[in-house]
Amino acid sequence: LPFSVYGTLGMARSEDNANDASSQWFFLLFDPELTTAGRNLMDGRFSTFGYVIEGNELLSNVEVGDVITSAKVVSGMDAFTSPAK
Repeated sequence: LPFSVYGTLGMARSEDNANDASSQWFFLLFDPELTTAGRNLMDGRFSTFGYVIEGNELLSNVEVGDVITSAKVVSGMDAFTSPAK
């Protein structure tokens, strides 16, 4: 999934280690005027897990230190696969 729309849900990691992502999540507050097509530096660097489909307007009110108390997958579980061991 590309980082292409406001409300993309991604997982943070350090810049120098592609395998150290653990528990930090973020929402992309995409602005097409600042990130032109084909120039999004987020693609290929971070995992994308989905997109906000309801309540996008609430993202503009999120502040540093806010806590997500719950999340729910509403579709796509049929495509879920467990990682190989």
